[in-house]
Amino acid sequence: MDSKELLTQGNNFLQVLPHCKKLGMKVITASKGQATIELPYNPEILGIDSHGYVHGGILTTMMDTVCGFAVTSALPAQEFCPTLDLRMDHMRRASAKGSIFAWAQCYKITRSICFTRGYAYQDDPDDPIVHCVATFVRSGKAWGKGGFVKLGAEDLLL
Repeated sequence: MDSKELLTQGNNFLQVLPHCKKLGMKVITASKGQATIELPYNPEILGIDSHGYVHGGILTTMMDTVCGFAVTSALPAQEFCPTLDLRMDHMRRASAKGSIFAWAQCYKITRSICFTRGYAYQDDPDDPIVHCVATFVRSGKAWGKGGFVKLGAEDLLL
């Protein structure tokens, strides 16, 4: 699959996830095993402090999503891979000054686990807001009519 097809697939995927759709996330770059997602500024993503910093839960959602899509784009078929573990290092606060970008790479795939790493930033990728590592379980299943079905089944939807 080429980068244009992966970009379309990624943005279609984000539209299926209600929380990503509500947040306005969009995939802006995609290649085999890598992706970048943009989260546009919106006052609804701010925490409760008086300085207008972005809520940490929003960052966690963003990193889980970009890492998950990096896994999906690295696999030969659209396999459902739930998050097994996600570790976040918060390196600084994200401010309400503009979009946040999250990049991730799936760097290792085994029969049962996919390994990713990524980071989020605002203006400068060399000054990250968070860094993360995440693992995903390979299920051998994809989304089909009526729920999850075995890969290769006739009633796959994606």
